[in-house]
Amino acid sequence: MQKNRCHLSVAILYFSGTHQDDKDTISGVKGIEESLRRTGHPVQKVIVTKKNLQQALATPGDIVFNFVEDDTWELYEKIGYGLEKLHRAQVGHDITGLKYAVRKSPMKHIMKKMHISTPNYEIFAESSKRIHPGNLRFPIIIKPANQHAGIGISQHSVVTREKEFLAQVKHMIRTYPG
Repeated sequence: MQKNRCHLSVAILYFSGTHQDDKDTISGVKGIEESLRRTGHPVQKVIVTKKNLQQALATPGDIVFNFVEDDTWELYEKIGYGLEKLHRAQVGHDITGLKYAVRKSPMKHIMKKMHISTPNYEIFAESSKRIHPGNLRFPIIIKPANQHAGIGISQHSVVTREKEFLAQVKHMIRTYPG
């Protein structure tokens, strides 16, 4: 006897930019869509932009994948808050967790306050008057402060000299927003 399968409808909302991680997102979306369709789940995909934000939030689906990983996370937050406000089921962390997943500085402050060991750090921006390792000791890992996972981290991220440090920090500032 064959079991009855519950086929949930799925909405996949995503951002389509030009960075390598955007290409990775698109590849992941394609893989998830193929897997879901193969198992009988209807899927709707929407590329989210500022212009179609409300339409994207209204995309039908029993469950929503929020892969709207735009450069500033503005669209991601708006989609996340909108889905929560509409009481829509979504895959991943809740929107409160975003500030800790993406913005490293608040998480580091909380960890230090709670006496959880974490490496020292400095935040540099385009407006920084001084880009210098300060009290940090080499080797130092340079990474974007407002990206998640390993985005922006490469072999060049590990620096052992001040000249490499300055070059990599400037590269991060030019390449990644925030």
